[in-house]
Amino acid sequence: MKIEEIGEINLIKHLTTNLNQEYDSSVKLGVGDDAAAIKFSDDHYLLLTVDMLVEGRHFLIDKIQPEQLGHKSLAASLSDIAAMGGSPRYAVISVGWPAYVDLNYTERVYAGLRGLARKFEVNIIGGDTVKAPQLVVDVTVLGEIRKEPITRSGAQPGELIAVTGRVGASAAGLNLLINEQNNKTLSSKTVDALHQAHLTPIPRVKEASLLVKKNIPTSMIDVSDGVVSEINHICSSSGVGGVIYAENLPVDNNTIEAAAYLKEDHLDWALYGGEDYELIFTLPESKVSQARKALSETGTELHIIGKTLSSESGLHLEKEGEVVPLSVKGYDHFHE
Repeated sequence: MKIEEIGEINLIKHLTTNLNQEYDSSVKLGVGDDAAAIKFSDDHYLLLTVDMLVEGRHFLIDKIQPEQLGHKSLAASLSDIAAMGGSPRYAVISVGWPAYVDLNYTERVYAGLRGLARKFEVNIIGGDTVKAPQLVVDVTVLGEIRKEPITRSGAQPGELIAVTGRVGASAAGLNLLINEQNNKTLSSKTVDALHQAHLTPIPRVKEASLLVKKNIPTSMIDVSDGVVSEINHICSSSGVGGVIYAENLPVDNNTIEAAAYLKEDHLDWALYGGEDYELIFTLPESKVSQARKALSETGTELHIIGKTLSSESGLHLEKEGEVVPLSVKGYDHFHE
């Protein structure tokens, strides 16, 4: 059987089945969440995550500036640490450089890496460099949290599902990049904002820290593969079902305008687009006002986009009064 026949998620399950039986007592969390967690002391956990970006699969080299590539490569891993409620501390960068890349390009990639690292006070402490047939950037980030990390598995039936910021903008930016010869009638302000959402996302590190400090989320994940995929991860890990309210999804006017122009469905981008690197989390209804107040300190909006249900309910979308089962799909590295 070829791995493309079983897909990314099933491949991970196949390769890591029973792996947790081999962990020693220091491993709080292994495979199956946004980051691994290692117990360092009674109230101190180390968090570890890794993300790899491959040319032609995760980015198009002629559609992204090298500084943007460095930025985005680090942002993906920082967002994983944020999803656990942790603070990123150290990064290790490994890069496969193809022969057609010149020295100036490599310097600009590292300028992008260093720029975002400085913003979050992350130290780049090492890595590896090899020659490769295509450009590959692999980033490992070590973080910490001074309490038990937030996982995907803490949601209970009857809680609310919330998301920070807005969703669908990264997918809009990607579609505009691919179809940039057709962008002439959109305003440069709209195009630039959506390009930025896709190419230089800012992970919600500070927002996550504030939420966790106030014990608000019961579960949390970042939006890397799409809203539906992420909520399904929470539901599967927590043993709950859920409903997403289509009308509550925070889709900005730029995304709606781009979707209309390209004759795409902005709701599809919001549900399945991914790479927004917002936070999705569950919380009791009694803590909504507290969550809004905490996020207001960063200028970030909170949106209630759904509710958790009993496990037998499955995952559904409520749109214009109609409730329909959701097809769970997201980015899969082995499917086109």
